[in-house]
Amino acid sequence: MLKFEDNCYPEKKLSEPQVPSSHTIYAVLGFLNEYIGRTIAQNGDLVEHFWVNETKKADIFEKYLMCLVDEYCLQTSVRREMSEGHTYFLSAEITELINSFYLKHNLTGTDSNGNPAYTTGQGFFQQNTGRISADVFPSEDREAKLSYLIGVHQRYGEENMFLFANAYHKAQLVYQLLQELGSPSVVLVYADPDRAPSPFRVAFEPTAELIDRFCLRAFNNSTG
Repeated sequence: MLKFEDNCYPEKKLSEPQVPSSHTIYAVLGFLNEYIGRTIAQNGDLVEHFWVNETKKADIFEKYLMCLVDEYCLQTSVRREMSEGHTYFLSAEITELINSFYLKHNLTGTDSNGNPAYTTGQGFFQQNTGRISADVFPSEDREAKLSYLIGVHQRYGEENMFLFANAYHKAQLVYQLLQELGSPSVVLVYADPDRAPSPFRVAFEPTAELIDRFCLRAFNNSTG
């Protein structure tokens, strides 16, 4: 049986999305920014960066990280640093755990043996980038997909819509998962081809399950 309430979220309100303690990693993966893919730097320690207007979202993400440390018995501390209003979370151990999901799937650079082909360059386009694919979700594990989408929605969602910048691959995965979870109507739109960065929008008709799990307040009354 999936467990939804434990010491990882002592202050979590019932009106907030619930992720079972065994699936926190998928919510964390959903939260991540994949602008042109996630940068994979060898021996890196940057877990994630949040923009100036994302402080509340960073607070939610930090709670997930604390739970992740407990679940995986990681011997690490999570450092939260601020710079010019931006929030940075740092931990080499958590970064390695997260990146392991990317190193198994859809990595932009590999050597002749299929191993990650890191470069010594420090520039944005000189490091390896990875993308989460549907392959990371265990077969028949519906909760893994739901937990991932909850994480995505908490950062990039607004009621029954998601919006991404320069991350068509993530928008496409969200589109696929919503269909698999039974949404009767899902639309992926390239919102403005003349705009940079490229915006992608995913709109969906929520089922009763998605309304409940995403805490979609605008739809609560319709479920009676």
